[in-house]
Amino acid sequence: MLPTNDNGVVISLQSVDPIGQISAVGTLVFGIDTNASNSITSESVFKLDANGYLTTTYAGRAYTQSFIDSGSNGLFFTDYTLTQCSYSLGFYCPSSDLTKTATISSGGTSKTVTFKVGSAEALSSSYAVQPNLAGMGSSFDWGLPFFYGRKVFVSISGKSVQGGTTPIVAF
Repeated sequence: MLPTNDNGVVISLQSVDPIGQISAVGTLVFGIDTNASNSITSESVFKLDANGYLTTTYAGRAYTQSFIDSGSNGLFFTDYTLTQCSYSLGFYCPSSDLTKTATISSGGTSKTVTFKVGSAEALSSSYAVQPNLAGMGSSFDWGLPFFYGRKVFVSISGKSVQGGTTPIVAF
């Protein structure tokens, strides 16, 4: 319904303290490559399949139905080597924060992403921003912690962007 800037959005959230924060500041810009504030410059561009998926390889396993989703409160993937929480069912509770890596790939582009996994039960309930929250998932769901400290472009399928044929994500 927008007459211009109708081909996607750019979500940019500040970096956050690893222990969490009360709040985080960010921007949502309508349009991709329509002006200087929403141009894809040095970001890697990933072509999504018809269902909006890309591939994430983590711990030797390829998750072919991975997705980037600002609506999920954590990162969600399967890792049976991580301790699961006793009370916060479905979430991980390692004894200390762990640094992990995964490779996102699609359409000939690939990028390694580093992320942290903390104990969901050790997180402060007074913090709404939890950058180390992770839990069990059958796909690899790059939820809200993925967005902290980076600019993420999400196109609308069927629209044109300089970064490639849509649908795409770029970061």
